Amino acid sequence: LSSTSSTNTTMTRLCVRIDTISINALSVLYGYLSLDDTVQMSKTSRFFGEQSFRLLSRLRPVCKCIRGVHHKHVSAWLSRCSSYLKHLDLTNVAAVIDDDIVQIVSARCEQLTFVCLHGCQNITDAALMQLLSRCRWMRHLDISGLSQLTSAIAAPLTQCRKLQHLNMAWCSEVNGDIVAALVYLAHNHALRSVNLHGCNTFVTFYYAFQSVFKRLDERTQQLMMRTQQEHDKRMMMDVDNVESVRFRLQHELRLIGGLQLKTLNSAQFDDHLQDLQSRGIHFVDARSLGYASLSEYDHHYRLQLLLKSTQVSTAMYDTKVCKSGYRLYAVHNSDKIYMVIITEHGVFGTKLLPQKDFQGARDDFMATLQRSDRNPITFLKDECDLAHWNWLDVFQSRRCLALLGMHSNANWINITAFKYCPSINAFIDSRNKENSENNLNDAN
Repeated sequence: LSSTSSTNTTMTRLCVRIDTISINALSVLYGYLSLDDTVQMSKTSRFFGEQSFRLLSRLRPVCKCIRGVHHKHVSAWLSRCSSYLKHLDLTNVAAVIDDDIVQIVSARCEQLTFVCLHGCQNITDAALMQLLSRCRWMRHLDISGLSQLTSAIAAPLTQCRKLQHLNMAWCSEVNGDIVAALVYLAHNHALRSVNLHGCNTFVTFYYAFQSVFKRLDERTQQLMMRTQQEHDKRMMMDVDNVESVRFRLQHELRLIGGLQLKTLNSAQFDDHLQDLQSRGIHFVDARSLGYASLSEYDHHYRLQLLLKSTQVSTAMYDTKVCKSGYRLYAVHNSDKIYMVIITEHGVFGTKLLPQKDFQGARDDFMATLQRSDRNPITFLKDECDLAHWNWLDVFQSRRCLALLGMHSNANWINITAFKYCPSINAFIDSRNKENSENNLNDAN
């Protein structure tokens, strides 16, 4: 900006005292801030310290500390949120989410439109039923991988009449009793897509849909007969035409998974698909969308997060300089190399295998890697083919890719790091850091 008088006059007019801006206007501004920006903003003054979390519209907590994420920290954050919060994703801290946290969300954030609780396996029916009964503006609900949920959530689910997308994949205890609620929401309200992959294990949902539609057929036929009788009592009823009437959804419902081919031949399965299609249900095979097992899905999720990471944590390199770096260490009674990387997406841990990820003596290789000042993500991509790690290979070779806070089995990261490598010991040259960021951006 130039220092001319006209420019200064214009800028003076644009300056507004922060305490004269309405809370609603501030909430709009906060919608453009990331969580990190909001945290920094809360430290600038007492006013923002009180208002920042209250005005959050989007929240996706991520663990960025080697100590891990704790239940009390997530509870404290959510206790400061309010009805301004519209978008909540707790996937990356699923290991510590339980009924108490869900009850906090239900009590304080009634205007939520997007909720993702993927993998929060400590949540039970009682807490989710409370959330559904209070947060009726939800348009997207992801409760995939919640192994304790049952079809008892059907009744409060029908109160979410704005719901458009529902993901219940891998809710293994959910059975056909949920179907009536889904048909009700799809026919009378906004539901357009539901994922039932991995639910009601080894049992198809087709017969549950068939039973619901049969009852709706009977009700529709009875209503038609009553209407015709009231219209003209002397008119002879065409019973055959009435009985041929079949109920059909007003809006097409996209059904992902939920049908089993294992117990049927292909002809029977095609008959089921055609019958559902005639009712307004379009079936999509979950595997065509990349859904297989819950473990495979989570592996792919973690892998994509790491691949698109561009920021590696910094630490004190000497008394005056901070440099980006990571942890590289060995563990007694193991021939693997342990690598822990903290990025903007969380704390990742992996174990490199001898003869597959590195050659020669383990200690010599670690020393060479530390001296190279290479970005660890670039190293994993170039030398270990990180981009093509698939779940089956990782599972069979005992190589792992963990994200601290997402699963309890990722606690090996902080346990081993504190014992064998309490501080960052492998630093990255700034030029390598810039090159890796450019390459990652180009790839994305």
